[in-house]
Amino acid sequence: MKPRRTSLVSVMLLLISLGGLTALTSGAGAQDRQAMLEMYTATVSLDAYEDLLRSGFDVASVENTASGVRVALVLSPQERNRRRKEGIDLELWRDLQGRTQTERAAIQQAGGFKVWRSFDEPGGIRDEMYRLARANPQILKLEVLGKTAQGREYIALKMTQGAREIPDGTRPAVLYVATHHAREWISTEVARRLLHWYIDRWRANDKDIKRLLKDTELWFVLVHNPDGYQYTFDVERLWRKNLRDNDQDGIINTNDGVDLNRNYSEHWNYDTEGSSSLFPSQTYRGPTPESEPETKALVSLFERVPFLFAISYHSFGQLLLYPQGWQTLTPTADDPIYVALTGTDTDPAIPGFNPGVSADLYTTNGEFTDWAHGERGTLSWTPELSEGCAGCGFVFPDDEGLIQAEFEKNLDFAVRVAMSAGDPDDPVSHTDLDTEDLYVDTSSIAGGRRHPRVARRRAVRREQRLRRLLPLPPRRDPRAGGGRLGGVLVHGR
Repeated sequence: MKPRRTSLVSVMLLLISLGGLTALTSGAGAQDRQAMLEMYTATVSLDAYEDLLRSGFDVASVENTASGVRVALVLSPQERNRRRKEGIDLELWRDLQGRTQTERAAIQQAGGFKVWRSFDEPGGIRDEMYRLARANPQILKLEVLGKTAQGREYIALKMTQGAREIPDGTRPAVLYVATHHAREWISTEVARRLLHWYIDRWRANDKDIKRLLKDTELWFVLVHNPDGYQYTFDVERLWRKNLRDNDQDGIINTNDGVDLNRNYSEHWNYDTEGSSSLFPSQTYRGPTPESEPETKALVSLFERVPFLFAISYHSFGQLLLYPQGWQTLTPTADDPIYVALTGTDTDPAIPGFNPGVSADLYTTNGEFTDWAHGERGTLSWTPELSEGCAGCGFVFPDDEGLIQAEFEKNLDFAVRVAMSAGDPDDPVSHTDLDTEDLYVDTSSIAGGRRHPRVARRRAVRREQRLRRLLPLPPRRDPRAGGGRLGGVLVHGR
């Protein structure tokens, strides 16, 4: 794809706005450019770190060090100034070339994007979803599940043989959803490439994918947050939330927006750790559970389709998380299936990623995977994708090779989840783990949803087919590099 050049006027406005000297407008109404977001680092005490979480700050990463807890925070200038007055020594987050997040973003946009595409632009994400549905009517059906606050379509794609004739939910179903958080562009791209991969394998008459699509429904939501995603192209690259005008003043700034991954009804407003009731917080949970049109749209899809599995892509951090996230030490009856598909520290399902229960890292509430598992019985994962290069943070490089490598790293796990839908209690694990060997008596576990009966089968033939199908990378111990090292816990979800 050729780079898409921005106009000189656009580049000048972008560079001027980095100095905080102008205001821009977009479909969101007038924008307050004095609320420019930037990422900072600081080393604080454990008490100060916990206070940051309770106060609803946008904590991007955490690392335990000998001198304290090193955190990365996405802050507005006002928030930055207040933290400094409180004695927190903030430094700008920089990549290996010394560039901040906003500087990286400005350079990418000024050069013309080579890979990234917005939702609205001609040939953008919306147009591509329509084009793919038109070109592949045998296996794809496009559904508009609702409209956002700014009138953008909330689009889902159903993939299965005879997608337009077979009633929704007839076959075992798997959901791939991306971009709850607007700035996490790599999540959109990984989900988009996964959609293309299935189409390409089906068109190549791959017998295993043809069999999969005869027996299984795969659903794709490439952009759960269309308004916020477009806003990151037009106005604010580090924007996280949607564009709800919280104070109804017609101006979108950091006082506005809802964190869509805190807006689900599962333990919504349970406490203030990991979500907030304050408008300016980047983890503002919304006025009520499922208050947002995007949340309503996805919930409506679950009402039509009883999903067995779901994968919700986020960035950044190289983690592979699964429920529960609202409270620590809360096992589920489905932990054996989670472990079999997720892997272990020494053999993770995604090479270099650290697998584990979400709450072992940090607690939150109103989150998608907890809701899907707890209220819909859908086993769900959050892959926290890589940053692409050291210090790149949320601004993943606009580089075809690096983006494709991130997709390929995650492909094996995504396909194994789909191939497990036909018999969830006997998942197609990348390890030789047998779920029967992992089960314990779960009858005493509070809130245990179900107690699957598991036969001792290892699905050898399915594993052999998968090995022929996928270009699997060599597996490595995450302790040799990558993953969560030195106590790093990344808060992208």
